[in-house]
Amino acid sequence: MVMKRKAFIFDLDDTLYDQFLTFKQGFDLFLGTYTGTEPLSSIPDTILHSIYIKSRYYGDQNFETIQKYPDKRFYYDSLRVRLAFQDFGFNLTEEDTNSIDTLYKKEQSNLILAHGMRACLTELKNAGHFIGVITNGYSQQQRDKLAALQVSDLMERETILVSADTPWIKPQKELFEYYISEHHLEDFATFYIGDSYENDVLGAWNSSITPIWLNKKKQLVEEGEHDLYHVTSYDDMYHLLKKISTQ
Repeated sequence: MVMKRKAFIFDLDDTLYDQFLTFKQGFDLFLGTYTGTEPLSSIPDTILHSIYIKSRYYGDQNFETIQKYPDKRFYYDSLRVRLAFQDFGFNLTEEDTNSIDTLYKKEQSNLILAHGMRACLTELKNAGHFIGVITNGYSQQQRDKLAALQVSDLMERETILVSADTPWIKPQKELFEYYISEHHLEDFATFYIGDSYENDVLGAWNSSITPIWLNKKKQLVEEGEHDLYHVTSYDDMYHLLKKISTQ
């Protein structure tokens, strides 16, 4: 039996790399200059991680607005951080969250692939599979992240699609369908790997792509009747991808 060709398409943030580590690095730099009265230095990593997750929630709420009005981006990026800290009882000033957000973005130039990810991508490439990225975000920022991750030897620039370069965003099926059409993947067994149920799993389902859900937060979500691979750690994801790639 001839093995069907496969395509493995990845989300970027919190999939190819751990975005919280970058947020924490920026926050730690901020603590070195903080002169306010909030007890920020005593925040445990578990709570800081929850604050980071909430900031992403607020960021997603305003993403379409920023796409339409890019000059408002700095305001909304700072606001998402401020609102997230407020939800956990920390009242930071606009100046404080401007600083946190600026340092967080600066740390994005120091990104590294999640542990084991380079070996995983290399193995998929050497096996002859198609590898690419579909990510929501701002075009230059997302491409700068991929440059920092040093993946140019593992995937072609043309296989990277940023939502800002199209009329759509995840989970809209048109974004995924456009990608499939552009790269002639109609006859491939295609998988989309991402950490967001709403954006990645539902987006893949909407366009008849099989999702692989990297559910690091161990969310309890109804899986539905469609095909879905569900893992909760990078190690489990690597083992799954290796198994699928050889089937």
